[in-house]
Amino acid sequence: MRALYLLRGAPGSGKSTWIRENGYEPLTVCPDSLRLAEAGLEFDVGGKPSISQRSDKAVWHKVGELVQARMQKGLTTILDSTMADMHDSSRFRNLAESYRYRVYVVDFTTIGMAECEKRNHKRAQYSQVPEYSIGRMYTKFKRSAVPKSIPVLTPDEAKQQIDEPTLHNVDEYVAINFIGDIHGCYTALMDLLKGIGGNSEDDFLNEDELYVFLGDYLDRGIENAQVLDYLMRISSRKNVRLLEGNHEKTLALWANSGEGRGADFEKTRNQIEGAAIEPKKVRQFIRRLGQFGYYEYREKKIFACHGGISCIPDPFGYVSAHDLINGFGVYKDIDKVEEVWEDFSRSSGIVLVHGHRANSNGSFHPYERVYCLEGGVEHGGEIRCVRFQGGEITTVEIENKVFHVDSDSSDPAQNNEDDVAHVVAALRANNCIIEKRFDEVSSFNFSDKAFLKGKWNSQTIRARGLFIDTEANKIKARSYDKFFNLEERPETSLRELSKSLRFPVDIYLKENGYLGICASDGKDGLFVASKTTPKSEHAQRFALRLESRLGGRVAEFSRYLEDNDLSAVFEVIEPQDSPHIVEYDEPRLVMLALVRNDIHFEQLPYLELRDIADRFGFESKQLLDTVKNFKEFCVWVNNLEDEDWTFRGKHIEGIVAEDSSGFMVKVKGQWYRKWKCVRGILQDIARRGRSSKSVTLGRYYKDADRIYEAALEYGGMFPTQRRGRMGLCAPPRAENVIAFRNWYEAEYLPKHP
Repeated sequence: MRALYLLRGAPGSGKSTWIRENGYEPLTVCPDSLRLAEAGLEFDVGGKPSISQRSDKAVWHKVGELVQARMQKGLTTILDSTMADMHDSSRFRNLAESYRYRVYVVDFTTIGMAECEKRNHKRAQYSQVPEYSIGRMYTKFKRSAVPKSIPVLTPDEAKQQIDEPTLHNVDEYVAINFIGDIHGCYTALMDLLKGIGGNSEDDFLNEDELYVFLGDYLDRGIENAQVLDYLMRISSRKNVRLLEGNHEKTLALWANSGEGRGADFEKTRNQIEGAAIEPKKVRQFIRRLGQFGYYEYREKKIFACHGGISCIPDPFGYVSAHDLINGFGVYKDIDKVEEVWEDFSRSSGIVLVHGHRANSNGSFHPYERVYCLEGGVEHGGEIRCVRFQGGEITTVEIENKVFHVDSDSSDPAQNNEDDVAHVVAALRANNCIIEKRFDEVSSFNFSDKAFLKGKWNSQTIRARGLFIDTEANKIKARSYDKFFNLEERPETSLRELSKSLRFPVDIYLKENGYLGICASDGKDGLFVASKTTPKSEHAQRFALRLESRLGGRVAEFSRYLEDNDLSAVFEVIEPQDSPHIVEYDEPRLVMLALVRNDIHFEQLPYLELRDIADRFGFESKQLLDTVKNFKEFCVWVNNLEDEDWTFRGKHIEGIVAEDSSGFMVKVKGQWYRKWKCVRGILQDIARRGRSSKSVTLGRYYKDADRIYEAALEYGGMFPTQRRGRMGLCAPPRAENVIAFRNWYEAEYLPKHP
């Protein structure tokens, strides 16, 4: 849940004991623990140990990073600090504002100073603080009051709030209505509200009834502006509760920055901007969204959230906003989630109402105490409502008759892009996409035409390392969607990025190998492929490396990928068999991403990737930096533009920058771009004895003429040989830019100073 608890009290006041006794360690960020990890202990002249304060600045920087990382996931967070000076809380309050968190102070200052001093003496010696520091803190507590805007809780009040979801008694209402995913279908929504007896003179609502909307208000439908305008108009009413769905994330991004990325939101943005809906009002609307509703009505308890959960854990604070919005497990796990809830509810009696995920048989009421309100309204299905009135429960489904009217002829899958069969048909109809068939599995990749002519849309971007079982209409394996280099597209220009990047931005090292993709084959083995095929030499080398690295754990890795419906994406580095531009000493497999096998690209968070890589003995991609603003991002760009710049003493290909919304952009270094051009020159010389690319090289590099002369001499060192239709060609070493570069620097330059 989006709640931040700032503990306030002196050492010995019981803060850490309260955390430990209540099992709140998974919720807690503790500066002292980081101090121990960062700098360990230090000793005074008498040999007494204490927690080192030498790295305090670095520790508080790390505390801020951890709190922010937790807020990005919507995790309940406890900050175990003294908060003697409330000015120290300003950074966390600002973060809370950005991530829509509620901030509370948990007050331990009621424990007297004498008691704290007494307890201080009983603590581990290294945890004890000088008595004068406790007295100093109590002076600060008096001088630095908690701002009136922040609620102050006792430890017992905070415990109750963390342990249990707040239960609201709503017996004053005649009925309570839960309304499922709307997806921009205004006409269907109005038909539903009329169907359940809404008052036409009051926005089709009745004052004596409660209306709970379960999220996913926009996208995919064709009446998004009308839906948003309506919901904003009613959002402040006492009898309206609005929960957050996963599609509200993009709306919030648009409202805060003007940018909303993704095929789903593109038309939505055009509609709401065309209706002149003000971002400021949308921001106010977003702030009203909750992550769950828990209601007591006529002796029934009803828990509602968008994604669906399988139980109410104890403490409830363990559940993140992400889990409430997206649901427990992965998307396809909803059948099991509903089944487990039914078992849970046999003792609790609590009814679950959720949207977002339809169960496998499309049932509205799969179990006695479970209601699923996802009815595919955006595709001409139904908008669903479950209505509790007195002792009766009524399910209502209204068919949507207004959909797909604005179908985009350039992208026939646009209105059916959750349907794999429709997507396959659209991919096959696109002349910028190449399909290769391997029995029941086909690979789809954008063609040279798409690349050279910039024919990018939601299909060609998706068609990159995409493998689909076209008989079962299921994603077999997949890689990233296509993402672009700096300045390659208007949206990746520095000018646009200065406005659109959502900070903080993670900076990852871009390794220089080839792409390997693997997924479970469903039989305790692995489906292994390069970017376009499971039959290539690249794919075979990758498969051998995987088997060698996993040893006897291939079946275990396969089951992990199968159970979580994931593909693992690797950078495969083969210095001998497949050299590129950057020189490596040995073969490597670098896990880049764990991607959900879904039409829409979604990857697991970096920390989960790293944990899984460690678990199976793989190297994971390197997080080099997390930059907080555009100025810091530009430092990396400027460094890479310097041909002589190295990272930790080595030249690199570049970086991949990923912002807080998941948007990615590649930045390739000047050094890399130079030697990639030289590789093209070597290839031309090996085939034709000359290259026009030397002109391109000369536009950017002063030593271009010297490199070209050296390349001609180097090419002449290798006798030509006939190679199939290509005619007379030099052997592969003649095209190896790493071998050439080493020869050029070690032998050619000393002879031609």
